[in-house]
Amino acid sequence: MDKSRIESLARQHDYSQIAEELTSLHPADIAEFLEHLDSKDQAAILRELDASAGGDALSELDSEDREELLEEIDPAQLTRLVKTLPADDATDILSEAPDDKKDKVLHNLSPEDSAEIKELLKYEDDSASGIMDPELLAVQEIWSVGQTLDALKVLDTDEPIYYVYVVDYLNRLVGFVSLQNLIKEDDSRPVGSIMDRHVISVQPDTDQEEVAQLVQKYDLMAIPVVDKDGKLKGRITVDDIIDVIEQETTEDFFRLAGVLRWGEDTRSMFRTAMQRLPWLIVALIGSLVGAAFQKFYSVKLGADYFTVFVPFVVVIAAMGGNIGIQSCTTVVRGLATGDIDDNILGVVVKQVWIATIVGIVCAVIAAMAALFISKTNPILVSCVVGLSLFCATLIAASAGALAPAICKKIGIDPTAASGPFVTVSIDVIGIAIYFTIAIISLNFIG
Repeated sequence: MDKSRIESLARQHDYSQIAEELTSLHPADIAEFLEHLDSKDQAAILRELDASAGGDALSELDSEDREELLEEIDPAQLTRLVKTLPADDATDILSEAPDDKKDKVLHNLSPEDSAEIKELLKYEDDSASGIMDPELLAVQEIWSVGQTLDALKVLDTDEPIYYVYVVDYLNRLVGFVSLQNLIKEDDSRPVGSIMDRHVISVQPDTDQEEVAQLVQKYDLMAIPVVDKDGKLKGRITVDDIIDVIEQETTEDFFRLAGVLRWGEDTRSMFRTAMQRLPWLIVALIGSLVGAAFQKFYSVKLGADYFTVFVPFVVVIAAMGGNIGIQSCTTVVRGLATGDIDDNILGVVVKQVWIATIVGIVCAVIAAMAALFISKTNPILVSCVVGLSLFCATLIAASAGALAPAICKKIGIDPTAASGPFVTVSIDVIGIAIYFTIAIISLNFIG
């Protein structure tokens, strides 16, 4: 499929031809083509696609693109698309729709589907219940394997079935059987005799990132959601977990860079600029503080020696910032994956030891360079640069490792606060260390 041809047909408003050519594609591929068009063209193409293909393509679109598209789709058209989707996908879409449009769609759906989606809409988007699918097969222990397989054949769900869950008479989860094991057993055997009672489950309010960690840790294809009484509410399948992992990883990556939103759209450049500004302003303030520090130290050092030392400021600040962000990134990843939990002191010590090795090598290189670059008192300048760089490296590694751990401890997202904050603060601290050592050294030699 040629993207340029699709764009050409869109310019000609030949939406029926576009729909005809897209129909044979996978919904993810349809969504990929739609992303290259504006929201008005997207809505027109979805009107021409059959409900199943259009609904699946809508669920595959990125959240940012979908929000703009939902403004263009009328309630009747949205109802046509949503009613073909599983409850969890329909909920994701309607949670992004304007309230008046969402209410009309819920009114147009069948009472059963509407009630199911309304229940899911009560939960936070990034919680277990926000991504769970209530459609599953739950049986009691006395059911036979044959009865269970017959129930599977008539189960009305578009989501794949990996496990059959076993519940008691109060709908409390007591075990599960994988589909693979189920089809191997004799039809007359009761499910209770072959089920696995060691069930890994999550609560409705469990964060989706924690859910992903559990699925990864125990190699699950799906994980059940139970309430505080142990009653089965739904399940989260591995395809949703993959989306969560991608979303959380992308979110963490951009937050480390100080970008608050990651689905940036070139059609809303002003909004993107406003989203980037907060941490850029923090960086600007940090730079201004650094400039004020240099002004302060220029008086202490005197104009002659300040001119001698100032060329190496960028070396100290840049190296400290880089070391700090490396340590910070390592710890943020460890916290996100669960590799780092309570042993944060050990992590900080390890980062400091690594920084010691790196600091010694870099300090020697910088000192030798300063020895040849500086024309005034080169030995003094060389020693100050080397010692300052080594000290800045150790402090940067410690701060970079501690910052995300402290943020998590006090309830602040480590990825949002650590990256830019560490970079800016280490730059300022590095400058202060450098000039302080320079002043002490000059006073020492008289």
